[in-house]
Amino acid sequence: ADGDRRPAPRDAREGLERARDAFLHSVSASSHQVANVAKRPSTAALAAALPVALLQPVVGATRGLAWILLGVETALDHDDDESPLFGRRTRRRPPRTTAPPCA
Repeated sequence: ADGDRRPAPRDAREGLERARDAFLHSVSASSHQVANVAKRPSTAALAAALPVALLQPVVGATRGLAWILLGVETALDHDDDESPLFGRRTRRRPPRTTAPPCA
């Protein structure tokens, strides 16, 4: 959803789960948009709804990709912190607490 304030995913699996949810939400919203146009078909309604219905899944996929990458980043940061090869990092970045902004 817009303004999603959930904490960053802990790992790539959680990022994938959130990506799936974001994509399915956008596809569902797009299908509702098409269903509303089908209830009252007109050229103006179709012209207004079609771009939204086509772009909404793309936005969901983009948001999903952001969740996946954020989960991978979190997992890699966690791995770096506990790596016996690299030791503890001296300077730590604060963890990201929200999803990256999406359109």
